Amino acid sequence: MKKTFVFPHARAALAGLAVIGSLAFSLVPVASAQAAVACPQPNSGGVPAVNQQHVFCGEVANNRAKGFHSRPGGQLPATVAFTAATTNTPVGPAGIYVLRSFNITQNGVTASKSISTMFPDSCSQANVVAAIQNAYNNRTSLNGNEFRGPSGAHCVAGNPGASFNIVGYLNGAGTVVTTAYPDY
Repeated sequence: MKKTFVFPHARAALAGLAVIGSLAFSLVPVASAQAAVACPQPNSGGVPAVNQQHVFCGEVANNRAKGFHSRPGGQLPATVAFTAATTNTPVGPAGIYVLRSFNITQNGVTASKSISTMFPDSCSQANVVAAIQNAYNNRTSLNGNEFRGPSGAHCVAGNPGASFNIVGYLNGAGTVVTTAYPDY
């Protein structure tokens, strides 16, 4: 007759390893399903076209940082870098925030930007472009080249998700949205 011995401390040790192993898998951060926006960016399709370089990558003109209003999936493009002074302050509905003190680099020139109102990170690049076009096409006001309108269902903020207002500006010809951001 063969006897099998089970040691209580061995059983406890194996059970402990199983728990630790399962924790190790649950503690590993899951990579974002979205990659950072590749820069430079062309204007979008659709009417009106959206200056994607300005909205998603930022620009440097006359040694001044301009734009950068969206980072889909919370991913920074290679053109934007946080500094030790960078802050992120929620405003308005959940998801919309103000980013302060960061750098934008374009064509080898780096400039600091003091403030930028940001679309929710949960909105994809396509969602943000569609929301900007929706805001223009359903605008509630137009003052010269400035417009205001709702994001619609393309990009929402809060819980439950709701449309929010966007401010945008058209180029002189009225064919390209040169900038747009949440109205907060």
